[in-house]
Amino acid sequence: RVPKGWQPQYGGQHTVVILVGGVHRGTLEAIAYAQGLRPDRLYAVHVAESEERASVTQQVWRDACADIPLEVVIDPYRELQGPLMEFIDQVDGMHGDDHVTVVVPEFTTRRWWEGLLHNQSAWLLKARLARRPNTVTVSVPLVLGHAATIRPPAEPSAGSLAPLPASYERMADAVS
Repeated sequence: RVPKGWQPQYGGQHTVVILVGGVHRGTLEAIAYAQGLRPDRLYAVHVAESEERASVTQQVWRDACADIPLEVVIDPYRELQGPLMEFIDQVDGMHGDDHVTVVVPEFTTRRWWEGLLHNQSAWLLKARLARRPNTVTVSVPLVLGHAATIRPPAEPSAGSLAPLPASYERMADAVS
């Protein structure tokens, strides 16, 4: 039951953090979704295992998403949960009583059992974020094997988007 006169306590700002594993169609869908939320602040964050890998990802990012800065966290073991939680805590700490939405691009498959092979890191991270106050986690699926997923863009710009990893392309072929 809801007590008479009760009102939600949302009164702050809205910050959105997009997790970027790489620059591909799933990431671009997540960006479009995040922008549609009309946040007060929008961050994109990538965890890289080296400065060299970070540099490559940043260049591809600038070509595809020039209007959104990419924050890069270097972790030589590419451990995701710790560095991402620290980044989210840092961003949240800068903005006081805001609400944070974490947007997670995810590859999904047509058959449930094929999904057991992918997104384990995302599942674990979302479980940790579920216990974080004033935080909402949103998954933006890219369905492998779906015609809209595997159709090439009408006019791709020269190298601006990285293709899906070969393993995902093979999987898309298998599930279509």
